[in-house]
Amino acid sequence: MPRKCKKAGESANRPSHASPAGGFGKAIGRAGRQLHLAVILTLGCLSFIQAHSHAAAEVSREFQIKAALVQWLPYYVEWPPAAFASRDTPLLIGILGPDPFRQVLEDLLKKKAGEREVKVVRFDSVENLGECHILYVNLPDRKDVQRALDLVRGKPVLTVSDQDRFNEQGGMVSLLKFKNHPKPYINNAAARRAGLTIDSRLLTVAEVTEK
Repeated sequence: MPRKCKKAGESANRPSHASPAGGFGKAIGRAGRQLHLAVILTLGCLSFIQAHSHAAAEVSREFQIKAALVQWLPYYVEWPPAAFASRDTPLLIGILGPDPFRQVLEDLLKKKAGEREVKVVRFDSVENLGECHILYVNLPDRKDVQRALDLVRGKPVLTVSDQDRFNEQGGMVSLLKFKNHPKPYINNAAARRAGLTIDSRLLTVAEVTEK
């Protein structure tokens, strides 16, 4: 069992789902550095996990970094209250298709997002797609990707993938390579249409489109 690493954002300043995204009022440069530091410290935990977890040893460094980025999303996105049945309803990260993270994502999810537990659920096909709040789409067929996006369209579900042109299909967050490291590309308009508010600190370190 990997040892619990203290992650960036565990201080009293960590954003919660109870706080409006507009209430984070930090200077853009400082905000970007804060999130960048959070990712760096998370990668430090990843190094420890990689050395002590059999699952991490089977996951490429690229997908370990992507897992680190995905596990931070609950702290930088605000969902509408109607997305949850109650105040303690878990926030669900869904993996659609083969899970590229194995156990690494769960090993990183040690803390709550606000008052909510964060859990991972897996769906093997579009037909079996169930409830979730973040949906990581890992399907080889672009038509199946579009079917999945159509199924959650209009719902408060943050859609994420590492596939090219995912944002053009209506996806919200693409984790694409930039200078040999994954970087978020965000379709903010698609997120807003789903009733989601992405914190400006995340937008600052991403490539953002408003289409």
